[in-house]
Amino acid sequence: MGMFVAGYLYGMTINVISLFGMILVVGILVDDGIVVGENIYQHYERGKTAIQAAIDGTMEVLSAVFTAVFTTALAFSAFFFLKDEPAIFSPAWVCGSGHFTFLPG
Repeated sequence: MGMFVAGYLYGMTINVISLFGMILVVGILVDDGIVVGENIYQHYERGKTAIQAAIDGTMEVLSAVFTAVFTTALAFSAFFFLKDEPAIFSPAWVCGSGHFTFLPG
């Protein structure tokens, strides 16, 4: 949803390049969801209540997940500074992946 709003605001269309960015970020979100979910389940198996396991499990991996997302977004942000022909395509998937990462809902 975030990519569609950002794309509309920047005047971009949905094309192969922007879809690549969205697919990339969906993979990142699924991976991070698995990491958080597995950690919550580990806390639940130790005998904590479901709510306490969710809080403790999420807080335990929060900084690692945030750092992973931030460094990935930072790495792709370098494509904003491309010149010539690659610069035509890079903003679409950089904006798509960046906005979709931080505005997934």
